[in-house]
Amino acid sequence: MELKLCEEYKQSTYTISSLVEDQMLTGTGEGIISRASLPQIPVVQGYLIIILSRDPTYTNFTKWKISLNNIILTREFKPHIDRPVSEKLAQSLFIYDVTKTLGRDASLRIGYEGRKPLRVDAALLITIHRYEEFHLGFNLITKIANLSSSIDLPRVDLSFEPTERYLDMGIVAERNCSLELEVVGSAIKSMKRELVQGFNMVEVPIESGVDVNLINSKCSSPARHIFTCLFSLYSNYPRIDVENVDLTEEGLSITLRNIGSTAADEVEVVLLRHGVQMYRSRVGSLKAGEVKSVSIPRSAVRMNSTAVRVVWYKALKVFSRDINLVNLVKS
Repeated sequence: MELKLCEEYKQSTYTISSLVEDQMLTGTGEGIISRASLPQIPVVQGYLIIILSRDPTYTNFTKWKISLNNIILTREFKPHIDRPVSEKLAQSLFIYDVTKTLGRDASLRIGYEGRKPLRVDAALLITIHRYEEFHLGFNLITKIANLSSSIDLPRVDLSFEPTERYLDMGIVAERNCSLELEVVGSAIKSMKRELVQGFNMVEVPIESGVDVNLINSKCSSPARHIFTCLFSLYSNYPRIDVENVDLTEEGLSITLRNIGSTAADEVEVVLLRHGVQMYRSRVGSLKAGEVKSVSIPRSAVRMNSTAVRVVWYKALKVFSRDINLVNLVKS
């Protein structure tokens, strides 16, 4: 059995949030409780995917419940897709449309009482958010299959030309192994990824002009395909340039310019020492072509080991560049 979804979302972008990975349900206690903060922009569409491994002969649970944000999704163990993969193992998958259930946070509870433990390989949220300027094509197939097969992606005609594409695959591996992928479409792209035991999210960037029709996979050890998403995105990102850096007795002055054609949602200047944040200055939004200066106290950059990083945000993505202070800062 398989489930396919495909849709175009104008003025939208996406994110994938991990709620649970490789945890055991023992049948005692509170079960699994997990919480994730979502981006604070409106949700257009949301899907919750829960993946479990279990004994294929074991289905008689005393109690079972999945809830999200205190809304009960099910009180029965009835996976939408369930498949034995060996005499001792079955893979189960639940997928829910949780668009109306989501708020500022996502709080997941999985409760279970029974004699044998179950493994929750993963629970994750795919959320599509309203965002001006960006457009999204969303293609999803959920199918439990051995990774020595072909995955036929659903297709949707887009009214826009994508500028970037990402192939995201959810895979459960029985042990560390190597995965070989061949993406077949208007061109053929081959790649290799290393998998670890348990749940893996594999992301593959695809050239924007390449159509994806079929994915051929081969694995050096038993592993299972759970789902594949193809995200086709029309995007426009800002570019922040450092025009001037000046160190005086009063402090460090940095001049920033957005040389891109779109605004940054937020810009920050962060001082790090041995990877630990020592100081942060919020610059705010920076429009296309706009220039802003940032002043940082001299005491914050008194050590040679201080690193300065400019960070900016756009459409749920983070970009950064480092500033070299070697010739400016003296102990």
